[in-house]
Amino acid sequence: MLDINSLIVSMSNQIGNKYLASLTILILGFIVAKAAGFLFARVVKVFTAKTKTHVDDLIIAKIEFPLFMILFLLIVDYTLLPFKVEGTAWGKTLFSLIAVIVAYMISAVFGVLIDTWGKDFAERTESDIDDVMLPLIENSIAVIIYIIALLIILSQWGVEIAPLIASLGIAGIAIGLALKDTLANIFGGIQIIFDKAYKIGDIVTLDSGESGTIYEIGLRSTKIKTWDWEILTIPNMTMASIKITNRFQPDNLMRVKIPFGVEYGSDTDKTKKIAMDMITHIEGCLPEPAPSVYFKTMGDFSLNFEAMFYIDVKKTSLLKAEDQATTNIYKALGKHGIGIPFPTRTVHMINEQKPARKKRA
Repeated sequence: MLDINSLIVSMSNQIGNKYLASLTILILGFIVAKAAGFLFARVVKVFTAKTKTHVDDLIIAKIEFPLFMILFLLIVDYTLLPFKVEGTAWGKTLFSLIAVIVAYMISAVFGVLIDTWGKDFAERTESDIDDVMLPLIENSIAVIIYIIALLIILSQWGVEIAPLIASLGIAGIAIGLALKDTLANIFGGIQIIFDKAYKIGDIVTLDSGESGTIYEIGLRSTKIKTWDWEILTIPNMTMASIKITNRFQPDNLMRVKIPFGVEYGSDTDKTKKIAMDMITHIEGCLPEPAPSVYFKTMGDFSLNFEAMFYIDVKKTSLLKAEDQATTNIYKALGKHGIGIPFPTRTVHMINEQKPARKKRA
């Protein structure tokens, strides 16, 4: 295996002048650098230009200059070999500089991947969380990479890094406890994104009874616009742990139920036919799944029915459909002489006469 250091020292000894030897090494290094640049431009860039993705082009653009900086530092190192500076602080300095450049390259590659693939994913979602999280993730990865590089450099300079790692661990625990709720909300938002529980514009009902349209999905909270046009703000960690009914999942169909009652003695078949005619002509009533009317129960004072039909909640308002169906059924029943009873209660009074007392003699 070729030993470059031995080769350079041998060449320096043959030249006899360390300054002239350094100049020779510098010229040879410059030639090698130009050749490497030529190969890089003619081979690597041509290859990446033929690929379908542009990610490799961005990565090459990010690491091209750092690679040449590393090559330049190595040339400088070999140039200084005739002066026998190896093993001194220069070697540690060279290692430190190369470590920083390598950390920058790794960070840049992660940044390109997050900017391209992450943003493509973010554009397909209607949430704002991923747009906020992407820079946060990118910066966090960069900080971790540079911290690792710093620890490696300190170790190279003879600094004991075990206490530093322990201190970082304690600091991390302290920061985690201080930001517990904030981190819980952030991870709750990430869980919402990947679970696809809801998106902006969906109509949801919470297990606490609140209902409305998803107005905004942020880094820390989700905002719901209620039917009273008020904004309800709920932390993401709460949204990730409660039961949510989403009217837009698995599709936009929603069943509308209209309960009603008629008086005893009414023709049940005629009642069902009238109600069916009314709901099938409601604006927004879908033919499939088919509308239906059922005779449910015989109540205390009424025969109870329920009319059911489906609407597309993105095209038809639920409140409007319920109002129209209830109004039409009420008018149609009255028109056909079918009464809607009032709550009634029959009370039977029993008058028990007590037997007359006998008079004493």
